[in-house]
Amino acid sequence: MDIVFARPEVLYLLIIVLPVAAVFANTYRWKERSRNALMEYAMAPVLLASVSIRGQRIKSVLILAAVAALVVAMAQPQLAGAHETEVALRDGADIMVVLDVSLSMATQDVAPSRLERAKQELGSLLSQLEGDRVGMIVLAGSSTLRFPLTTDTEAARLLVATTAINSAPAAGTELDKGIRLASGILRQSETKDRFILVISDGENQRGEPVQAAEDAKSDGIVVHALGVGTREGARIPVRDQAGRSSFKTDAAGTTVISRLDESLLSKITSASGGNYIRLESSPNAAQQIYKGMAKSVGLQGNLTGKSGQLYQIVALVALLLLFYEPMVSERRKNAENE
Repeated sequence: MDIVFARPEVLYLLIIVLPVAAVFANTYRWKERSRNALMEYAMAPVLLASVSIRGQRIKSVLILAAVAALVVAMAQPQLAGAHETEVALRDGADIMVVLDVSLSMATQDVAPSRLERAKQELGSLLSQLEGDRVGMIVLAGSSTLRFPLTTDTEAARLLVATTAINSAPAAGTELDKGIRLASGILRQSETKDRFILVISDGENQRGEPVQAAEDAKSDGIVVHALGVGTREGARIPVRDQAGRSSFKTDAAGTTVISRLDESLLSKITSASGGNYIRLESSPNAAQQIYKGMAKSVGLQGNLTGKSGQLYQIVALVALLLLFYEPMVSERRKNAENE
């Protein structure tokens, strides 16, 4: 295995190791003369017995080896068969999440609840973003911007985690308001690829969300959706002012059963050319949605690099030598002469 250097002229700097070594050698000779001169004093043997000459020499060798390794790393060593590789770079996308926080999202037909399960999946999506911006709108009877488009996924993750039921001011569910607010934000973006991700149980009470999705498509915005819940549904837990738990009932006193409306969510995504996935039908639903987004995002060019590079390894060796050097003691553990 042959090793070549991309910048062989840098190796001439290895000559600096010689004067550094000379300085260390002169220092040792001076210390030796000083020790011999002190030997005539009665306490000198006791004091000098704790000095580790071997430790001093090891420290010097470590420093010299680290300097030499840094020079070699600067010369960029690599395998003789190294070749160029190209990695495709894609443009970042803008993604507005519309998260349903209406009362029905407290239903526990998926564990621990629809909203908590949606937040977990959204956290998984945030961990996959690569140069994309994400913003979030919380939706109930009205829509509120939770956070604007950002690349700060850690801050976004925190805001997602602290989102609760009815974070939006008004009760109910109007998906079209969330889609239209997200579209308005994305229309102001200069990014070519723009997406809306609706995360909801699909129980829409008012408005025209399908028309809102069609309008988004006319602006070049694609709407995707994650359905949260089950077709069988479950009761909606509520608490009264005294903090007592019960289940939501209608005007006639009948317990309300909330069910996932996949038909509506499918119509919304079909209207804009997006994808619909039922969250419980796939263990990686958000990942599938994101892959679908990434496939449609254009490439901005190629990043060219070389395989077989060794300078990182050599530089790491130099840093390890410098890290270890202070740990070598110049004092002996016992008072025996070397």
